[in-house]
Order: sequence, then structure tokens, then C-alpha cells
Amino acid sequence: MTAILLHTVNFLILAGFLFFIMRKKLAQGYAQQAKDFEEKMKSANQQFEETRSAYEDLKRRSEGLENELASMRRMSMREIENESSRIEKETERLMQVALTDAESRLKVESERIRADLEKQLLEDALLRAQEILSKDLKNQDVEWIGKMIGTPDQAMQGKKNYAS
Repeated sequence: MTAILLHTVNFLILAGFLFFIMRKKLAQGYAQQAKDFEEKMKSANQQFEETRSAYEDLKRRSEGLENELASMRRMSMREIENESSRIEKETERLMQVALTDAESRLKVESERIRADLEKQLLEDALLRAQEILSKDLKNQDVEWIGKMIGTPDQAMQGKKNYAS
């Protein structure tokens, strides 16, 4: 038992001596470790604040983007309505131009047809009159009337020249 007691006393003396020698180094090590830990905590807090600031900035930007998107949608809808209105007006104008053009063409064509019909009626009337007169008149008179009247085309020319 004395051997164990001696070993224990030796161990305690060695441990005390080592503690006495290492005390400064351990204190410095623990102090340095605490200092490093404190610096890391400060750095982590700073990074956390920077991250929070960036997050808040992105949050504000995203809200701004939503507002900007809504504004762009409203502006697009207004542009669509304006363009639709412009297209409707242009279509109405083109339809009016087409209608006016069709009416003027119809008027010109009807006047041309009326003139052709008048010409045809006059020619037919002249031929009919010539036939009726030729029955009642002698051959000499028919020749004289033919010379005087000429052909139905010449009669129309005379009417045109007379109307001018």
C-alpha cells in the first residue's frame, strides 16, 4: 500500500508541477481560444446582418417588381384597347371608302348602260320610223329620206353633235 501511496504522491507532485509550468500556457491558450471564438462570433454576426440587409433589399425589390409588373399589365391593356379602337376606326373608314367607291362605280356603270340603252332605243325608233315611212312613201321619197337621215349611227352622231 505504501507503493501505491508513493506512486499517488509522485503523480500529484508531477501533476502539480506540470500544472504550475503549463498554467501560463493554458491560460494563454484558453484566452486565445476565447478571443478567436469572440472574433468568429463578431464575424458571424456581421455576415448575418449583411445577409439580413440583402434579404430585405431583395424583398423590397420583389415588391417593386410586382408593382412594376402590375403597372406594365395595366399599360399593356390600355395599349391593346387603343390599338383595337384604332383598328375599328380604320376598318370603318376603309368600309366607307369601299362603299363610296362601289356607289360611284355603280353610278358610272348605270349611266353608261342608260346611254347605251338610249342609243339602242333611238336606233330602233329610227329604223321603225323609216320602215313606217317607207311603206307610205314612194321609192323616190325613201331614197331622199335615206339620204337625209343616213344610217342610224349617223343619226346618233347628228344628235350628239346637236347636243354638244
